[in-house]
Amino acid sequence: MKEIEFLLHLRHLAGYNLAREEIKRKVGRDYTILEIGCGVGYGANFISSDFKVVGLDISKDALREARKYKHIHWILGDGTTLPFKDESFDAVISLQMIEHIKKREVFAYLNEIKRVLKRGGIFILTTPNRDLRLYPFQKPWNPFHEHEYSANELKRILKRVFPVSYVKGIGAVEELRNIHWKISS
Repeated sequence: MKEIEFLLHLRHLAGYNLAREEIKRKVGRDYTILEIGCGVGYGANFISSDFKVVGLDISKDALREARKYKHIHWILGDGTTLPFKDESFDAVISLQMIEHIKKREVFAYLNEIKRVLKRGGIFILTTPNRDLRLYPFQKPWNPFHEHEYSANELKRILKRVFPVSYVKGIGAVEELRNIHWKISS
């Protein structure tokens, strides 16, 4: 089990690295980034050498651990009702998060992200690709996943809120691949 956890951690770090490089390329350095679903903060810390980062999570326990990274501003909150002014962030990242949100709340989550993004900002999202993990009739095997999306399903949902720029897979082997979405506001 430790090996699987390590591989999942590496996959998550690949997502953070990709997000960091994309944001540097598109937006530049010295910008403010919001991470929704920051968990214990290792990803926000990973990208914080290049950006000012605000981490938001719904778990008090996770944020208690994240606070060891004192240079990051941590907020307890829900991604469907963000406690920020309109156009507050140059970029928003939400990695391995959307699958944890109830389907009826997904549009609230996406619209809140669009609201807090500055004009010209970018949103980067990663999520497991349902088509690579599950049979058509199968429910997510992760008990914390409300819904896992196929590439086409996620693209349809995202297009209702954002113009999708590109889709890119992440992973070394099929079992570890994610869908990576980069979205412009």
